[in-house]
Amino acid sequence: MNTYRDNDAKHIIMGALVFVASIIFLVALDFKQILELFDHTPPEEFATETYETYHTVDEVAARLQEEIMNGNTSCTFYLENITSDDITQINNMIDPTYGTAANQETYMDFAGKKDNTEKITLRIELSPAYFVYANILYGKPLPSGNSKAQRLLEETKTALAVIDEDMSDYQKELKLHDYLIRNCKYSETYSHAKTSDIYNAFGALVDKKAVCDGYAQAMQLLLTCAGVTSKYVSGTATSSSKTMNHAWNMVQLKDEWYHLDATWDDPVPDMGKFSTHAYFNVTDDFISGSHTWDTTKYPQAASKKMNYYAKKKQRFSSWKKYKAASYKALVNKGKPIYEAYIGKRKVTKDDFKFLYKKTSDYEKHYSWNMVEEKKGNVLILTAQE
Repeated sequence: MNTYRDNDAKHIIMGALVFVASIIFLVALDFKQILELFDHTPPEEFATETYETYHTVDEVAARLQEEIMNGNTSCTFYLENITSDDITQINNMIDPTYGTAANQETYMDFAGKKDNTEKITLRIELSPAYFVYANILYGKPLPSGNSKAQRLLEETKTALAVIDEDMSDYQKELKLHDYLIRNCKYSETYSHAKTSDIYNAFGALVDKKAVCDGYAQAMQLLLTCAGVTSKYVSGTATSSSKTMNHAWNMVQLKDEWYHLDATWDDPVPDMGKFSTHAYFNVTDDFISGSHTWDTTKYPQAASKKMNYYAKKKQRFSSWKKYKAASYKALVNKGKPIYEAYIGKRKVTKDDFKFLYKKTSDYEKHYSWNMVEEKKGNVLILTAQE
């Protein structure tokens, strides 16, 4: 008997049995358990889950916005033909009023997807404005211990107290626009950190100081809570030959859309109790002289019906008619401010001699300011105390 050959045969048989047993063991495991054996488990289970696949950055932005409005703190999906690098600036493509993507996580393709596919999870940071919105419209309680949400809720309710249910959407918009302008000052300090509240609704409504982002987000929150359909617009604006990133709103009234720029309606230096309306419900044509935005992503604004000066009958093509109306308002009625659209007319101080028809008129003094756009100008006269 050959002992060595017998031992070799036994080893072969034992090895085969071990191999078969290993196969049976692995077959009995699900995919997740196999990954655990090789220490390649991703942070989330996905063997039994399916995720949407997106092919454009716009699709990702729409998904992120939906998740924010639903109050979710993360969302997972696949990217195909675009990469995680393409969505690093995704927050610039959404309305940031209620939240933003805090960070993104990219995973290996464990689901057998194509080579040009990435699995992404976006972590979402909900803002205090989201919790206020959810509380006012849906009765959801504020998160325990979230003092900023509590303070913002109080100030939002104070602002909403200036409107009532019997008002039209136009009237609600006007009241909320004027409330914000009279209670918030534009911050002229440019050294704030990116996380500063001047860039959000909390800064505008609680701290009473903000830049354009804060004004636009505050208007978005107030209009939404008031039941007025609106959009947050991100673009650029040019003033004194300087172009900067800018934010404003669009408002829908009776199936027509209008631009609303509360920031540019709040003069610097601040006018305190006064508010102006040069950019209240204006058209694409009017605002495009100083503002730029991606027109493919926002509705067209072509109507003048709900423009502030159209509603007030303070749009003039005749200087004679303007003089009569402004004299009546400022001198006869003693109003402290009169603003009107005067077309493309330019003015000088000599054009205001009509305000001093009588000797008694010289007891008052007036200052004037012109808001100039390519499609026409707004003239604002203010009586000096």
